[in-house]
Amino acid sequence: MRRRARVTTSTASAAAITTANVTIRLPNSTA
Repeated sequence: MRRRARVTTSTASAAAITTANVTIRLPNSTA
């Protein structure tokens, strides 16, 4: 259970970081 929780949190954080990077890069590339 603990291992699964860590994996889900790590994947969720990674997804949030990737999405944030994309959202930050999109306006920069367009502008």
